[in-house]
Amino acid sequence: MAAGGPVVAGFTATASNGEVVQFLDATTGGPTSWQWDFDDGTSDSGLSVSHAFLSLSGGVTSRQVTLMVSDSGTPPQTETATVFIDVS
Repeated sequence: MAAGGPVVAGFTATASNGEVVQFLDATTGGPTSWQWDFDDGTSDSGLSVSHAFLSLSGGVTSRQVTLMVSDSGTPPQTETATVFIDVS
Protein backbone atom coordinates (compact mmCIF):
# COMPACT_ATOMS: atom_id res chain seq x y z
CA MET A 1 0.00 0.00 0.00
CA ALA A 2 1.49 3.34 -1.02
CA ALA A 3 1.19 6.35 1.26
CA GLY A 4 0.17 9.76 0.00
CA GLY A 5 -1.86 10.79 -3.02
CA PRO A 6 -5.54 10.15 -3.57
CA VAL A 7 -7.08 6.95 -2.22
CA VAL A 8 -7.85 4.50 -5.04
CA ALA A 9 -9.59 1.30 -3.95
CA GLY A 10 -8.37 -2.07 -5.17
CA PHE A 11 -8.11 -5.68 -4.07
CA THR A 12 -7.20 -9.20 -5.13
CA ALA A 13 -9.00 -12.43 -4.28
CA THR A 14 -7.54 -15.91 -3.94
CA ALA A 15 -9.49 -19.08 -3.21
CA SER A 16 -7.95 -20.86 -0.26
CA ASN A 17 -10.29 -23.83 0.37
CA GLY A 18 -13.59 -24.48 -1.39
CA GLU A 19 -15.89 -21.64 -0.45
CA VAL A 20 -13.23 -19.74 1.57
CA VAL A 21 -11.67 -16.80 -0.29
CA GLN A 22 -8.80 -14.59 0.91
CA PHE A 23 -9.26 -10.91 -0.01
CA LEU A 24 -6.10 -8.77 -0.01
CA ASP A 25 -6.19 -4.99 -0.06
CA ALA A 26 -4.36 -3.42 -3.02
CA THR A 27 -5.53 0.14 -2.37
CA THR A 28 -3.15 3.02 -3.01
CA GLY A 29 -3.04 6.36 -1.21
CA GLY A 30 -2.94 5.29 2.44
CA PRO A 31 -6.55 4.55 3.48
CA THR A 32 -7.43 4.41 7.17
CA SER A 33 -10.63 2.33 6.98
CA TRP A 34 -11.82 -0.65 4.97
CA GLN A 35 -15.34 -2.06 4.55
CA TRP A 36 -15.98 -5.26 2.58
CA ASP A 37 -19.40 -6.31 1.22
CA PHE A 38 -19.53 -9.95 0.09
CA ASP A 39 -22.88 -9.90 -1.78
CA ASP A 40 -24.30 -12.57 0.52
CA GLY A 41 -25.73 -10.40 3.30
CA THR A 42 -22.47 -10.24 5.24
CA SER A 43 -19.65 -7.73 5.52
CA ASP A 44 -16.32 -7.30 7.28
CA SER A 45 -13.76 -4.61 8.00
CA GLY A 46 -10.01 -4.84 7.93
CA LEU A 47 -7.06 -4.49 5.64
CA SER A 48 -7.22 -8.07 4.35
CA VAL A 49 -9.86 -10.64 5.26
CA SER A 50 -10.96 -14.22 4.62
CA HIS A 51 -14.59 -14.99 3.86
CA ALA A 52 -16.47 -18.29 3.64
CA PHE A 53 -19.34 -18.31 1.15
CA LEU A 54 -21.27 -20.97 3.07
CA SER A 55 -24.66 -20.63 1.39
CA LEU A 56 -23.39 -21.81 -2.00
CA SER A 57 -24.39 -25.08 -3.65
CA GLY A 58 -22.00 -27.19 -5.72
CA GLY A 59 -20.43 -25.96 -8.92
CA VAL A 60 -19.12 -22.55 -9.89
CA THR A 61 -20.99 -19.45 -8.79
CA SER A 62 -20.17 -15.76 -8.58
CA ARG A 63 -20.57 -12.86 -6.17
CA GLN A 64 -20.10 -9.11 -6.63
CA VAL A 65 -17.63 -8.22 -3.86
CA THR A 66 -17.14 -4.55 -2.99
CA LEU A 67 -14.36 -2.89 -1.03
CA MET A 68 -14.99 0.65 0.24
CA VAL A 69 -11.96 2.51 1.58
CA SER A 70 -11.49 5.99 2.98
CA ASP A 71 -9.12 8.28 4.82
CA SER A 72 -9.76 11.45 6.78
CA GLY A 73 -9.30 13.76 3.79
CA THR A 74 -11.27 12.25 0.90
CA PRO A 75 -14.70 10.77 0.23
CA PRO A 76 -14.97 6.96 0.34
CA GLN A 77 -13.77 5.14 -2.78
CA THR A 78 -15.07 1.75 -3.93
CA GLU A 79 -13.92 -1.13 -6.08
CA THR A 80 -16.34 -3.90 -7.08
CA ALA A 81 -15.30 -7.13 -8.78
CA THR A 82 -16.99 -10.37 -9.69
CA VAL A 83 -15.47 -13.24 -7.74
CA PHE A 84 -16.02 -16.78 -9.04
CA ILE A 85 -16.14 -19.53 -6.41
CA ASP A 86 -15.90 -23.25 -7.28
CA VAL A 87 -17.49 -25.41 -4.58
CA SER A 88 -17.62 -28.65 -6.55
